[in-house]
Amino acid sequence: MNDPGCPVFAAMPWEQGGMRYVLVLLAVSMLPGCVVRTVAHVATAPVRAAGWSYDRLTTSQSEADRARGERDRKQEAREAKAARKAARAQERADRDR
Repeated sequence: MNDPGCPVFAAMPWEQGGMRYVLVLLAVSMLPGCVVRTVAHVATAPVRAAGWSYDRLTTSQSEADRARGERDRKQEAREAKAARKAARAQERADRDR
């Protein structure tokens, strides 16, 4: 079947040009995978960007709870500080009488 006198096999690229053609064919066969992956990234980019924006612009329930707890702790600290200050002022007023 692989008769060197046969014009079909004589015209085969690996018979004339060596492994360069085989490597080119392998590279070209791998290219569609890269192209598909690139197209998939380009096609899903707007969706990923929208999801990222939504995540940044909205607050989850756990984030809201954490912020509320922090706000409440700070308020309690301010009230405790004001109460201590008022108690000291009252003590000074009682001493000065």
